[in-house]
Amino acid sequence: MKLPGDGILSFRLRETDPGATELTQTVQFLPRGLGGMAYWALFDPFHRLVFPGLILGIARSTGRPIVSGPERVK
Repeated sequence: MKLPGDGILSFRLRETDPGATELTQTVQFLPRGLGGMAYWALFDPFHRLVFPGLILGIARSTGRPIVSGPERVK
């Protein structure tokens, strides 16, 4: 995907209890110039709606119960 900047999507898995795993998703955008800053200002609200659904879908695909989350960080 061509963007006016660099996007980084990463996941971290951490065992919290036996049989329980915490999944953390981190999204970063490093804008390139004024176009990159405008892109982020325009699309950030959309991303805040989409990414929690993405992590929820990943968690559901495990077939295990979801204890909590996803939580949104401002």
